[in-house]
Amino acid sequence: MGAEQLDAIFEELMPRIENYFQSRGYVLVPIVEHEQAELAVMQKKYLRRKALTLKEVVDAQLLHNAKSKSTLERLIRDKKTFKPGEVFPGTDKRKTIKILVSAIKRLEPHWQ
Repeated sequence: MGAEQLDAIFEELMPRIENYFQSRGYVLVPIVEHEQAELAVMQKKYLRRKALTLKEVVDAQLLHNAKSKSTLERLIRDKKTFKPGEVFPGTDKRKTIKILVSAIKRLEPHWQ
């Protein structure tokens, strides 16, 4: 059985598969849409907090110009992006650097 035959069989069965899952309350969506939905949930959850670690800011893609932790650290060192008091060491024993969510909202107005 070749790839073309398998594609034809799959195309024939796909509506039945979709109906099967929909009847049980599931929805089939492209992985990109699923990832975007997960990211939106993470962003909403993080923006409700008072402060975030650098990793959380990068993982949730909250600052458009900070795609990595090292870029975010550079922005903090430059002291041009963040105001005094918006970045501080955490209270844990590792003194993890945290950024106030209000600073993120100030830098990215669409999170308001």
